[in-house]
Amino acid sequence: MEEHSGTGNPRSGSYGHYLTKHQFAARFGRTDAEIGQLGSDDAGDGGTSVDFPASDPYVTGVGGTKLTVTSANAWSKEVAWSGGGGGKSSVFKIPSWQTAVQKSAGGGYRQVPDVSAHANPSPGVSIYSQGSWSSVGGTSAAAPEWAAFAALYNQQAAAAGKANLGFADPALYRANGTGFHDVTSGSNGAYSAGTGWDFTSGWGSYNAATLASKLLG
Repeated sequence: MEEHSGTGNPRSGSYGHYLTKHQFAARFGRTDAEIGQLGSDDAGDGGTSVDFPASDPYVTGVGGTKLTVTSANAWSKEVAWSGGGGGKSSVFKIPSWQTAVQKSAGGGYRQVPDVSAHANPSPGVSIYSQGSWSSVGGTSAAAPEWAAFAALYNQQAAAAGKANLGFADPALYRANGTGFHDVTSGSNGAYSAGTGWDFTSGWGSYNAATLASKLLG
């Protein structure tokens, strides 16, 4: 098990600064990070590995799903996306807010992802930019989907006189699955989806209205 670094390296001399930046963001804003796009072998070396900074306990790690919608474009079902990362950290111990879903495969270390969203590149997520439409995929699309939810939640919270989402992980785990589409099938290689939290999709994708209501209390 290795810790693959997408941005910064938890084993390098710059790590202390990087963690401080995540702590700052978690306290005053919001930090979401993709969990990787090579399945459970994020380092591509034939083993299992997870992506940093998504494995940082101060970051919400976002995994990937394959979404199916109805003819009216309503949610129908989701399965774990084969390219979505997931697994255990080799650096960070499991944080207190995650121990309720601690798995033996985690070995007492931080487990990822925390949540997930549509990432399958086909059909992908439609983007309108500079006068034309395009499609993007991967967990690089899933993480901004969660950032968008956070932005809309913060607007709703401000209108209700409540605090913004900030460091969301403890609250997301306290929700205990309420407000999520639980992803129970599919695999990312070494891990398979199942009921509740799992190493492929975390708690699952958001049902925005239900999750916002739960978090607002």
